[in-house]
Amino acid sequence: MIEYVDDVAAAREARGVRMVVSGILPSPWSEAAKGVFHLARVPVLAVRWIRGEPETIEWTGVRNVPSVVHDDEPPRTAAAEIVSLADRLAQGALLSAEAEARVRYGEVDVYTSEFRPLKHTLSGSAERAFMKLVVCTADQRVLGVHLCGADSPEIIQGFAVALTCGATKAQLDATVGLHPTAAEELVTMREKRP
Repeated sequence: MIEYVDDVAAAREARGVRMVVSGILPSPWSEAAKGVFHLARVPVLAVRWIRGEPETIEWTGVRNVPSVVHDDEPPRTAAAEIVSLADRLAQGALLSAEAEARVRYGEVDVYTSEFRPLKHTLSGSAERAFMKLVVCTADQRVLGVHLCGADSPEIIQGFAVALTCGATKAQLDATVGLHPTAAEELVTMREKRP
């Protein structure tokens, strides 16, 4: 889902999400940002950035920080801004993943939850999270887990193992959620979306 180009001008003229990443060694920031868009299933055009390159500085307005540019919106460099952008763009991508499951497996059950994580109720933050399970109706195997929220990269790793092992919805339901964490929401979803 990530395509790389070496030409800043080509990236600048493209539409969609363009990410300026470290051109020599992968930086933790670049790798984390790529992971956020990958999990959200949002296609990204990445351009390798060489420190101090004037054309990149003129485009993004930053000197030594990787950044993300979406269409004609201002560049984003803060992690929270990038996660928010991925969340916004992921809504369409999540629907296409569900449609793909229907084509491949036929009937699917979908469970969703949109909520304010408990840790944000204490801090006063209005930040919300979205979670979705796609389950094969025939054998109740979990086909997909979709997460949009601050802790999504950490949460999804554990669920990736479960899905690789063929976890069923009943097995998720039988799991005791760790409280108070956002991840517990995935093992407490009981009502199917109509």
